[in-house]
Amino acid sequence: MTTKPAIFQGKYLITIIAAVAIFVVTAVSNYGYYNPDEHYQIVEYAGIKTATFNPTISWEYDAQIRPMLQPAICAGFLKVFSWLSIADPFVQTMLMRIFTAFLSLAIILYFVKNTISTFTDERKRFGYFVVSLLLWFIPCLSVRFSAEIYGGLFFLLALAIYHSGMENVKSKVFFGISLALSFIFRAQMGLAIAGFLLWSLIIDKKKLKTFVTPFFSFVLTYLLLGFCIDWWFYGQPVFTPYKYLIVNAEVSAERFGTRPWWYYLYQIVSYPTYFVGIPLALALIFLLIRNPKNPYIWSFLPFLLVHSLIGHKETRFMFPMAFLAPIILVSAYTESGKIIRSERFKHVANCIILPIFAAVNILGIVIEMNKPARDDSLFPTRYINDNFSSDENVNLFVHDIVTCVPNGFYERGNIAKSQCQNFFQLQYMSDTCRPSLFVCYSSKLKEFTNSDEPISAMNDIGYELDFSYVPQWAEFLFKFFPCFNQDEVAYLFRYNGKTKPSGKIVAQFGTDCENTDGWVFGEPFVKN
Repeated sequence: MTTKPAIFQGKYLITIIAAVAIFVVTAVSNYGYYNPDEHYQIVEYAGIKTATFNPTISWEYDAQIRPMLQPAICAGFLKVFSWLSIADPFVQTMLMRIFTAFLSLAIILYFVKNTISTFTDERKRFGYFVVSLLLWFIPCLSVRFSAEIYGGLFFLLALAIYHSGMENVKSKVFFGISLALSFIFRAQMGLAIAGFLLWSLIIDKKKLKTFVTPFFSFVLTYLLLGFCIDWWFYGQPVFTPYKYLIVNAEVSAERFGTRPWWYYLYQIVSYPTYFVGIPLALALIFLLIRNPKNPYIWSFLPFLLVHSLIGHKETRFMFPMAFLAPIILVSAYTESGKIIRSERFKHVANCIILPIFAAVNILGIVIEMNKPARDDSLFPTRYINDNFSSDENVNLFVHDIVTCVPNGFYERGNIAKSQCQNFFQLQYMSDTCRPSLFVCYSSKLKEFTNSDEPISAMNDIGYELDFSYVPQWAEFLFKFFPCFNQDEVAYLFRYNGKTKPSGKIVAQFGTDCENTDGWVFGEPFVKN
């Protein structure tokens, strides 16, 4: 009989301490949201019940397609923050990400504790432990207060409870509760749940009576935390999973576009970098052929296949399954060792492939610890929030960038935003009594300034580079990670009001723009 290692001692404990530090730092740095749904379908909806801000309500609320458990949890957080006099919205969301980070760590560790005995070799056990916590995209996903992540986490918790043993009533009750929470947070998790339950009946030979107690705990949990909370928010009884299915079948592809059926297959290979994605894709294929009875393959395949058949696709829809990537990778690696006897191959794997894999993961973690979430539209608002008082008016000029000066939760009434179409508009409209900022993608600066030295050109008109969406050394590393768009790294310049355009700049752009009479401050700039 294989014994489980003591995961809270020795090198395992050191790994946990390192993971806690990485998760917390990532939670602090990853402000904003990966996708607008993470904000507008949760935080803004929470404002309906808290009355702490004037929420921006999206069309999904009237369509009644979003489950309201997570907005209710968010509303509870906001009420507590109000009692504690924590008013800064960026601090509030940071604390929710830190909470999510510790929740994720607890669930991942519980899952690993109950599955690590799958591997008999101590070296592979420790490798599985490290990868489960520190595969580079795990920390950054684990801090997101989003439906995809919470759905995936509670599915992982259900798997952990199942592997711990289903002999007593307590385990069965919590197994059903965990599955219900996974389904409530993200209805699409029903696909993974169905796949796993089929595996337990067909492959693991569980009897139907094993699931009677989990079934009733699932139904009761959904009624209390799903149906009743949705009724509380919407003001009438509604079954949101059904509404979601009907409405999205009608509007998602038309409104949000479609992608080919193989989109997710390509994302599995490319998104986590090819050095991680190719091994992951090969692991899935290898297990499907070599060990088709693997429970995680049964959970993942229905989820992948149905999502691949739906026209509208987004990478984040696969995020709930990301937590299964470590055990799939290590399981495939272990299985491959049983059929590949070549010492040369093992030497190449140990001396070349694994070190490259480790290096890529370290780089990915370091980048994520030093950047906001994927959507960069909030970073000017964050900068203004941190550097200006609420009664200090600020001109925010933007060029070719979707910069958010949001209503609702993050609203600041002291920001006047305007789109700047050329270099001279920026200079002449900046010389005002209020502080002026300019935001532009780094890839567009040469075009905007018509200069091979855009930073110097910006300095010539009184703008100094004060802040970047990510540190410039991290921007260099973006080219090695396809999931990071190097062309959409935004720079923020601050006007010091000390210089005027040089003759060289006038020669480049002509004198038509020198006359500032008639320029109107608006969005965009127009000339009377």
